[in-house]
Amino acid sequence: MAPAVSTPVITLESLSKTHLVPGWRVGWMRFTNTDKMPAVISAISKLASGRLCSPTPTQYAIRPALEGSREFLGEFVQEIRKRRNYATERIKAISGLSSDVPSAAFYLMMRVADLRNRTDEEFALELLEKTGVLVVHGSGFGLDPVDGYFRLVYLANEEVLEKTFNAIEKFIGKK
Repeated sequence: MAPAVSTPVITLESLSKTHLVPGWRVGWMRFTNTDKMPAVISAISKLASGRLCSPTPTQYAIRPALEGSREFLGEFVQEIRKRRNYATERIKAISGLSSDVPSAAFYLMMRVADLRNRTDEEFALELLEKTGVLVVHGSGFGLDPVDGYFRLVYLANEEVLEKTFNAIEKFIGKK
């Protein structure tokens, strides 16, 4: 669509989520209608050449990943959906905790009803200190620090998720 309307577009892509290799840092940038943004491309090229270092071994994975079979994705989506459902059911069962069901993510934004006079960041840091459970405070995503939101990734297997939610439940239940 962009070429047809001569709109300059910069697209960022990676194998991280589509091929389950988030730690590999394998990604690329694609420019459409380059004639409309030479100064931008030049600036990005200068910045990239001075700041980015490609992980060479993983670069060899790009072609086979993009040209190979994608059959594994169906099974992966089912497994992630199962983990999401487990996480949301656990949240419903914990008094003082709530969340919407995400449609397409590896994480969910939860809300604790009572921060006990803490900010969401203080809550997240204390949760980490007391339980070892790492979450990201909602104010890190622009939410109000007193609203009690925090984000949790649910990519871990069900055994790890069970331990995580047991720890959160215990932490929230302590007065």
